[in-house]
Amino acid sequence: MYLSPEERLIPMSEPKHPPIASVTPTPEHKEDPALLLARQLLLLHRRAFRRLSERS
Repeated sequence: MYLSPEERLIPMSEPKHPPIASVTPTPEHKEDPALLLARQLLLLHRRAFRRLSERS
């Protein structure tokens, strides 16, 4: 089984992350996995903060 450089960084015990294509509009544009993760976290935080601000 061949693993891409991105997949090699992820320990086998960890759950698989969604494919890059679901996050970036252009799948052919390869991106640094760290940047990708940072963007996902940023979006997640934005959503959480929006919910918090709606409550007050």
